[in-house]
Amino acid sequence: MGPTVFARSARRAALCALVLIFGLAPALARDFSVYPVRVELRPERAAETVVLSHRDDRELRFEVSYQAWEMDEAGAWLLTDTDELLVHPLQVAVPAQGSATIRVGFLGGADGRQRAWRLFIQQLPDEVETEAVQIQVLTRLSLPVFFGPADAKPQAELVRARAEAGELRFDLGNVGSGYLGPQRLTLYLLDAAGELIESHGADVGYVLADRRLPVAVPLAKEACARLRTVVVDVPEARQEASASISEHDRACEP
Repeated sequence: MGPTVFARSARRAALCALVLIFGLAPALARDFSVYPVRVELRPERAAETVVLSHRDDRELRFEVSYQAWEMDEAGAWLLTDTDELLVHPLQVAVPAQGSATIRVGFLGGADGRQRAWRLFIQQLPDEVETEAVQIQVLTRLSLPVFFGPADAKPQAELVRARAEAGELRFDLGNVGSGYLGPQRLTLYLLDAAGELIESHGADVGYVLADRRLPVAVPLAKEACARLRTVVVDVPEARQEASASISEHDRACEP
């Protein structure tokens, strides 16, 4: 049985898991919700509304800020100050058991590439006059904001796949024009005959366009010795990516 058959059988379960793991439904925290959980801007729709709601019997206040978002070669976030977005208001009060809106827009023009920012929504402490010591647990949200052409699409690839130190390691690359969203990958490890040795799941975060994200899963010594190919199902992009594991790429424990 080939890896595509395994991928199809796993895709539905992976997509269901995304709703729970990565918050593709409205994000909830202490009866608080925000929608949408990522802002998609286009040249033809350069502004979007974010709705904050909650069910507390008190007013909640938030401070809003943002930074430009990039990724380095190791997959780490790079956040820098910028004034490219128009965000209003920067301080918002959500009434008791009510909702409020934030407008997010991009001030620049289209240049054919997808750009990204992180929108931070930080709850402010209640203004309570008391001599007693109080501890407040405050909500902080980080929403991705994207701007680019409507036809921007991701394209997954596996880079630097190798087996070493008891792990299968590779970089999940995105050579497309749009981001890869958070998701659960399914990895299929195949032997020289193309037969399945074992499969693994791996949760990954965003991979921006033209960037990579390191991934590692445990690998038993017996599986390492037989491993020749790894096939990865990327459900959000509805794609599969694969890589060969040569003798040079394997350092199985003795």
